[in-house]
Amino acid sequence: MSNIIEFPDIKKLQEEIKKLKDDLNDKFLERDVLKFNICENIKMEYMLSIGNLELKLYELYTEYLRLRRKRDIIQTYINRQEKIDIEDVEQELDNEFIEYQKKLEDKIRDINKAIKRSNLETLPSESVEEIKKKYKKIVKMLHPDLNPNISETDKMLFINAVESYKNGNLENIRIIYEIIEGKDIELETSNSLKELKSEKNRLDSLLEKINQEIDEIKNSYPYILKQYLDNEEKKENLIAEIMENISDYQEAVDALQERIKELLEN
Repeated sequence: MSNIIEFPDIKKLQEEIKKLKDDLNDKFLERDVLKFNICENIKMEYMLSIGNLELKLYELYTEYLRLRRKRDIIQTYINRQEKIDIEDVEQELDNEFIEYQKKLEDKIRDINKAIKRSNLETLPSESVEEIKKKYKKIVKMLHPDLNPNISETDKMLFINAVESYKNGNLENIRIIYEIIEGKDIELETSNSLKELKSEKNRLDSLLEKINQEIDEIKNSYPYILKQYLDNEEKKENLIAEIMENISDYQEAVDALQERIKELLEN
């Protein structure tokens, strides 16, 4: 008798769990499209149109700080009436500015990655749709959060699928899709009310987490750069501001170089 009373609740929970898994599948795809496609394209476009100017500005900013420090070190030698050893001065500056140099190299690396990405062959629209459709099916079949009991082999297959999607490798996605196409995608469904409630709670928490992750992506770098790519006025204002700063730092660098020259000649 108790089983008859519980059955409607069990059936309702099973339906809710199925819907949650479908929703999660959509959200996993949305997140991965954001991370691996949209954000990477935003970063590429920004780097090629504005990032190169920011790199120039940072180079001048670093040079300005280094020259200012060089001037101060030389002035200290002069005040102490000590012989100025330029090689020692430059070595000291190299040691002090290691972190600035690393950051500069990171910026150059970002520009190079953007150039490399821009030179990649773009998939035709029908291939883009195919890769998304097949990847979504793969996620539904192999994602460990949707399929807690999958084998280690299938987990590795899923990792390979994520990497292939990230790199836009349609051929690999097709291969993985063919491997899993014949699998039974219906997971074992518990008839235990307790287990079903626990599973629903787990999926609810997971859905909340993935929604938060999507929000975080949309409110952080590089997605926030989209505002400058979508709004020509904002883009032009930012470029004008960067160019003005470049001009100011160039003047400051020139002045410091002249001052250092004077100190060394006296």
